[in-house]
Amino acid sequence: MDTLNRPRTGPLGRGRREEARGVFRLGTLRLGTLRLGALRLGACVVALLVAGCATDPDPLSPEEDAVFTEAVDAELVVVATRNAMAFETTRVEAPAGATVRLVMDNTTTTSPAMIHNVVVLTDDSEETADRVSTERPDPETGIPDDPAILAYTPLAGPGERLAVVFTMPPPGSYTFLCTYPGHARFMRGVLVSLPPSEAEASSSEADAPDADPA
Repeated sequence: MDTLNRPRTGPLGRGRREEARGVFRLGTLRLGTLRLGALRLGACVVALLVAGCATDPDPLSPEEDAVFTEAVDAELVVVATRNAMAFETTRVEAPAGATVRLVMDNTTTTSPAMIHNVVVLTDDSEETADRVSTERPDPETGIPDDPAILAYTPLAGPGERLAVVFTMPPPGSYTFLCTYPGHARFMRGVLVSLPPSEAEASSSEADAPDADPA
């Protein structure tokens, strides 16, 4: 056959070029399938690793458990945001002189790195909070040795709920923060100690029945 009369549109004949395109498309499809499979496998591995890292919280010690059975005038709960360096609760209040149970609620957290406490300071100044947050904490308690610390909960790991009982200070505002290394910058709130008159008024408003709609 005369090679000059053989139909060609380029380096490959039309038929061969279409065949090559088909093979290329098939190869691309297979490659895409392999990539999708690898992504799914990677996602499964990550899920297994995360599940393996989440552990059940340790049981409370007798001393920690006793704090929750102690009689108090009020319970103040500070909730940590799930798996984040943040408090969901940034304000709590109770009457001055009341015996309160302050709770660090870290029960929704699963990340081992998210360990939190609530440390109440003797005032609400930024200077005091910044100083306490940069001091080296005790390796066992996680609490700095500073006279500006009024009360504190133990460090609560993922899934834990720990507390401290103390007497509310004189009327005023008091900063609370988390002293776990690196957290205090993001985890701060305010404890408000109410004068007796304001506390009674607040309690009366809470107890008053809702007015009937007109």
